[in-house]
Amino acid sequence: HRSLDLTKKLRKLFFEVFFVYFFVFKSVDFKAFLAETILFFKSV
Repeated sequence: HRSLDLTKKLRKLFFEVFFVYFFVFKSVDFKAFLAETILFFKSV
């Protein structure tokens, strides 16, 4: 279940990054954010 643990960590990291991003910029461009996220996960 090592990959599952990694998924949990990535999910936690994703939400932390999202909330930091949201609170810093207040107005989130969701399409750009999703595009960046998808590119990030493809590169991993």
